[in-house]
Amino acid sequence: MGTSESFGRSTTPAASAPAALLAFDHVTKRRLNGRQPHLVLDGVSFDIAPGECVGLRGPRRSGKTTLLRIAAGIDLPDDGQVRWQGSDAVGRRRASPLRKVAFVAQTSDWRGAPGKPMLDHIALPLLIAGRPVAEALATARAISAELGAEDYVDLPPHLLPADVLARLSLARGLVRNPKLLIADAAGDDAVDGEHLAFQQLLACVRARPGLALLVASREASALRGTDRIMTLDGSGRLRVPDRADARVFPFPAGAPEP
Repeated sequence: MGTSESFGRSTTPAASAPAALLAFDHVTKRRLNGRQPHLVLDGVSFDIAPGECVGLRGPRRSGKTTLLRIAAGIDLPDDGQVRWQGSDAVGRRRASPLRKVAFVAQTSDWRGAPGKPMLDHIALPLLIAGRPVAEALATARAISAELGAEDYVDLPPHLLPADVLARLSLARGLVRNPKLLIADAAGDDAVDGEHLAFQQLLACVRARPGLALLVASREASALRGTDRIMTLDGSGRLRVPDRADARVFPFPAGAPEP
Protein backbone atom coordinates (compact mmCIF):
# COMPACT_ATOMS: atom_id res chain seq x y z
CA MET A 1 0.00 0.00 0.00
CA GLY A 2 1.09 3.55 -0.59
CA THR A 3 1.26 6.49 1.71
CA SER A 4 0.07 10.06 1.52
CA GLU A 5 1.92 12.26 -0.91
CA SER A 6 2.90 15.88 -0.36
CA PHE A 7 3.78 18.86 -2.55
CA GLY A 8 7.32 19.26 -1.27
CA ARG A 9 8.68 19.04 2.24
CA SER A 10 9.16 21.85 4.69
CA THR A 11 12.58 22.65 6.11
CA THR A 12 10.99 24.37 9.12
CA PRO A 13 11.81 22.59 12.42
CA ALA A 14 8.92 20.57 13.81
CA ALA A 15 8.98 22.59 17.04
CA SER A 16 7.86 25.70 15.14
CA ALA A 17 4.91 24.03 13.39
CA PRO A 18 1.40 24.94 14.59
CA ALA A 19 0.06 22.68 17.31
CA ALA A 20 -2.38 20.21 15.73
CA LEU A 21 -6.05 20.36 16.62
CA LEU A 22 -6.78 17.19 14.62
CA ALA A 23 -4.19 14.80 13.16
CA PHE A 24 -4.43 11.70 10.94
CA ASP A 25 -1.47 9.34 11.15
CA HIS A 26 -1.38 6.74 8.34
CA VAL A 27 -5.14 6.19 8.43
CA THR A 28 -6.44 3.38 6.21
CA LYS A 29 -10.08 2.49 5.49
CA ARG A 30 -11.50 -0.34 3.37
CA ARG A 31 -15.06 -1.00 2.22
CA LEU A 32 -16.61 -3.90 0.39
CA ASN A 33 -17.30 -3.45 -3.29
CA GLY A 34 -19.53 -6.44 -3.87
CA ARG A 35 -17.50 -9.18 -2.21
CA GLN A 36 -14.16 -7.54 -2.82
CA PRO A 37 -12.53 -5.14 -0.31
CA HIS A 38 -11.90 -1.71 -1.79
CA LEU A 39 -9.19 0.58 -0.39
CA VAL A 40 -10.89 3.94 0.23
CA LEU A 41 -8.12 5.64 2.24
CA ASP A 42 -4.53 4.44 1.91
CA GLY A 43 -2.18 5.55 4.70
CA VAL A 44 -3.61 9.07 4.90
CA SER A 45 -1.68 11.57 7.06
CA PHE A 46 -2.39 15.27 7.65
CA ASP A 47 -3.10 17.69 10.46
CA ILE A 48 -5.23 20.78 11.03
CA ALA A 49 -4.17 23.62 13.31
CA PRO A 50 -6.57 25.77 15.39
CA GLY A 51 -8.09 28.46 13.21
CA GLU A 52 -6.95 26.83 9.95
CA CYS A 53 -9.35 26.47 7.02
CA VAL A 54 -8.54 23.38 4.95
CA GLY A 55 -10.22 22.28 1.72
CA LEU A 56 -10.50 18.67 0.56
CA ARG A 57 -10.90 18.14 -3.16
CA GLY A 58 -11.56 14.96 -5.09
CA PRO A 59 -13.85 13.33 -7.65
CA ARG A 60 -17.04 11.52 -6.74
CA ARG A 61 -16.41 8.31 -4.76
CA SER A 62 -12.81 9.30 -4.01
CA GLY A 63 -13.25 8.88 -0.25
CA LYS A 64 -13.97 12.49 0.77
CA THR A 65 -17.03 11.69 2.88
CA THR A 66 -15.29 8.70 4.47
CA LEU A 67 -12.36 10.90 5.51
CA LEU A 68 -14.70 13.53 6.93
CA ARG A 69 -16.74 10.98 8.87
CA ILE A 70 -13.59 9.55 10.44
CA ALA A 71 -12.42 13.06 11.31
CA ALA A 72 -15.77 13.71 13.02
CA GLY A 73 -15.66 10.43 14.98
CA ILE A 74 -18.70 9.06 13.15
CA ASP A 75 -16.70 6.27 11.50
CA LEU A 76 -13.57 4.39 12.59
CA PRO A 77 -10.37 3.72 10.61
CA ASP A 78 -9.22 0.15 9.96
CA ASP A 79 -5.59 1.10 10.58
CA GLY A 80 -3.70 4.18 11.72
CA GLN A 81 -4.44 6.73 14.39
CA VAL A 82 -6.62 9.82 14.72
CA ARG A 83 -5.54 12.30 17.39
CA TRP A 84 -7.49 15.21 18.84
CA GLN A 85 -5.20 17.81 20.44
CA GLY A 86 -2.53 15.14 20.82
CA SER A 87 -4.77 12.45 22.35
CA ASP A 88 -6.13 9.32 20.66
CA ALA A 89 -9.59 10.31 19.41
CA VAL A 90 -10.59 6.85 18.16
CA GLY A 91 -10.70 5.42 21.68
CA ARG A 92 -12.85 8.33 22.77
CA ARG A 93 -15.40 8.16 20.01
CA ARG A 94 -18.48 10.19 20.92
CA ALA A 95 -16.73 11.31 24.12
CA SER A 96 -16.11 14.89 25.26
CA PRO A 97 -13.20 15.76 22.90
CA LEU A 98 -15.29 15.02 19.81
CA ARG A 99 -18.18 17.08 21.12
CA LYS A 100 -16.02 20.01 20.04
CA VAL A 101 -16.35 18.81 16.42
CA ALA A 102 -19.45 19.65 14.36
CA PHE A 103 -20.27 17.70 11.20
CA VAL A 104 -22.39 19.23 8.43
CA ALA A 105 -23.72 16.60 6.04
CA GLN A 106 -24.79 17.09 2.43
CA THR A 107 -28.04 18.99 2.03
CA SER A 108 -29.62 15.91 0.42
CA ASP A 109 -29.44 14.21 3.83
CA TRP A 110 -32.13 16.62 5.08
CA ARG A 111 -34.79 15.29 2.69
CA GLY A 112 -36.00 12.73 5.22
CA ALA A 113 -35.86 15.06 8.21
CA PRO A 114 -39.03 15.44 10.31
CA GLY A 115 -41.33 18.28 9.29
CA LYS A 116 -40.43 20.52 12.21
CA PRO A 117 -39.37 24.13 11.58
CA MET A 118 -35.71 24.39 10.69
CA LEU A 119 -35.19 26.55 13.76
CA ASP A 120 -35.93 23.52 15.94
CA HIS A 121 -33.37 21.43 14.05
CA ILE A 122 -30.70 24.11 14.44
CA ALA A 123 -31.37 24.55 18.16
CA LEU A 124 -31.49 20.81 18.92
CA PRO A 125 -27.76 20.39 19.80
CA LEU A 126 -28.08 23.16 22.38
CA LEU A 127 -31.23 21.62 23.86
CA ILE A 128 -29.50 18.25 24.14
CA ALA A 129 -26.66 20.02 25.95
CA GLY A 130 -29.16 21.34 28.50
CA ARG A 131 -29.44 24.96 27.40
CA PRO A 132 -32.78 26.71 28.17
CA VAL A 133 -35.26 26.56 25.30
CA ALA A 134 -35.52 30.33 24.84
CA GLU A 135 -31.74 30.73 24.82
CA ALA A 136 -31.24 27.85 22.38
CA LEU A 137 -33.83 29.20 19.93
CA ALA A 138 -32.43 32.75 20.15
CA THR A 139 -28.90 31.48 19.44
CA ALA A 140 -30.15 29.41 16.50
CA ARG A 141 -31.96 32.41 15.06
CA ALA A 142 -28.90 34.64 15.45
CA ILE A 143 -26.62 32.15 13.64
CA SER A 144 -29.22 31.83 10.85
CA ALA A 145 -29.30 35.61 10.49
CA GLU A 146 -25.51 35.69 10.25
CA LEU A 147 -25.80 33.33 7.28
CA GLY A 148 -28.54 35.42 5.66
CA ALA A 149 -31.35 32.88 6.13
CA GLU A 150 -33.27 34.08 9.19
CA ASP A 151 -36.47 34.60 7.17
CA TYR A 152 -36.67 30.85 6.43
CA VAL A 153 -36.09 29.28 9.85
CA ASP A 154 -39.80 28.74 10.55
CA LEU A 155 -40.20 26.47 7.51
CA PRO A 156 -39.50 22.69 7.52
CA PRO A 157 -36.50 21.40 5.54
CA HIS A 158 -38.51 19.88 2.67
CA LEU A 159 -39.99 23.29 1.77
CA LEU A 160 -36.66 25.11 1.57
CA PRO A 161 -34.75 25.93 -1.63
CA ALA A 162 -31.43 24.09 -1.87
CA ASP A 163 -29.32 27.21 -1.31
CA VAL A 164 -31.25 28.20 1.82
CA LEU A 165 -31.13 24.67 3.20
CA ALA A 166 -27.36 24.70 2.66
CA ARG A 167 -27.04 27.86 4.75
CA LEU A 168 -29.27 26.59 7.55
CA SER A 169 -27.51 23.24 7.72
CA LEU A 170 -24.29 25.20 8.22
CA ALA A 171 -26.01 27.18 10.97
CA ARG A 172 -26.77 23.92 12.76
CA GLY A 173 -23.07 23.10 12.69
CA LEU A 174 -22.02 26.49 14.03
CA VAL A 175 -24.61 26.73 16.78
CA ARG A 176 -22.63 24.66 19.30
CA ASN A 177 -19.58 26.91 18.95
CA PRO A 178 -17.29 24.00 17.96
CA LYS A 179 -13.50 24.09 17.67
CA LEU A 180 -13.59 22.23 14.34
CA LEU A 181 -16.37 22.44 11.76
CA ILE A 182 -16.45 19.67 9.14
CA ALA A 183 -18.64 20.30 6.07
CA ASP A 184 -19.32 17.75 3.34
CA ALA A 185 -19.75 18.48 -0.37
CA ALA A 186 -19.74 22.28 -0.41
CA GLY A 187 -20.51 23.28 -3.98
CA ASP A 188 -21.13 19.78 -5.36
CA ASP A 189 -23.86 20.09 -8.00
CA ALA A 190 -24.31 23.56 -6.52
CA VAL A 191 -26.32 26.46 -7.73
CA ASP A 192 -24.81 29.90 -7.27
CA GLY A 193 -26.62 30.30 -3.96
CA GLU A 194 -24.87 27.25 -2.51
CA HIS A 195 -21.49 28.67 -3.48
CA LEU A 196 -22.59 31.86 -1.71
CA ALA A 197 -23.52 29.78 1.34
CA PHE A 198 -19.95 28.50 1.49
CA GLN A 199 -18.54 32.01 1.18
CA GLN A 200 -20.76 33.10 4.06
CA LEU A 201 -19.67 30.06 6.06
CA LEU A 202 -16.04 30.93 5.49
CA ALA A 203 -16.66 34.49 6.63
CA CYS A 204 -18.37 33.18 9.79
CA VAL A 205 -15.44 30.85 10.49
CA ARG A 206 -12.88 33.61 9.97
CA ALA A 207 -14.83 35.81 12.42
CA ARG A 208 -14.44 33.19 15.18
CA PRO A 209 -10.80 33.09 16.38
CA GLY A 210 -9.56 29.54 16.84
CA LEU A 211 -12.36 27.86 14.87
CA ALA A 212 -10.93 25.47 12.26
CA LEU A 213 -12.70 24.27 9.11
CA LEU A 214 -12.38 21.10 7.05
CA VAL A 215 -14.60 21.30 3.98
CA ALA A 216 -14.89 18.97 0.98
CA SER A 217 -15.93 19.50 -2.62
CA ARG A 218 -15.35 18.07 -6.07
CA GLU A 219 -14.54 21.56 -7.32
CA ALA A 220 -11.48 23.61 -6.35
CA SER A 221 -13.46 26.77 -7.15
CA ALA A 222 -15.91 25.90 -4.36
CA LEU A 223 -13.00 25.89 -1.89
CA ARG A 224 -11.85 29.39 -2.77
CA GLY A 225 -10.59 31.23 0.29
CA THR A 226 -9.32 28.23 2.26
CA ASP A 227 -5.73 28.26 3.52
CA ARG A 228 -4.75 25.14 1.57
CA ILE A 229 -6.42 22.42 -0.48
CA MET A 230 -5.68 18.70 -0.06
CA THR A 231 -6.53 16.30 -2.87
CA LEU A 232 -7.82 12.73 -2.93
CA ASP A 233 -7.12 11.27 -6.37
CA GLY A 234 -9.44 8.25 -6.22
CA SER A 235 -6.66 5.76 -5.41
CA GLY A 236 -6.97 6.28 -1.67
CA ARG A 237 -3.92 8.49 -1.48
CA LEU A 238 -4.07 12.05 -0.15
CA ARG A 239 -1.88 14.81 -1.56
CA VAL A 240 -1.20 17.43 1.10
CA PRO A 241 0.42 20.79 0.21
CA ASP A 242 3.05 21.98 2.63
CA ARG A 243 1.84 25.03 4.56
CA ALA A 244 4.84 27.06 3.45
CA ASP A 245 4.15 26.29 -0.23
CA ALA A 246 0.35 26.19 -0.21
CA ARG A 247 -1.36 28.46 -2.66
CA VAL A 248 -4.13 30.51 -1.08
CA PHE A 249 -7.12 30.90 -3.36
CA PRO A 250 -8.41 34.50 -3.26
CA PHE A 251 -11.51 35.36 -1.28
CA PRO A 252 -14.12 36.51 -2.02
CA ALA A 253 -14.74 34.92 -5.40
CA GLY A 254 -13.60 37.17 -8.19
CA ALA A 255 -10.75 38.75 -6.26
CA PRO A 256 -7.49 38.98 -8.25
CA GLU A 257 -5.14 36.07 -7.73
CA PRO A 258 -1.67 36.76 -6.28
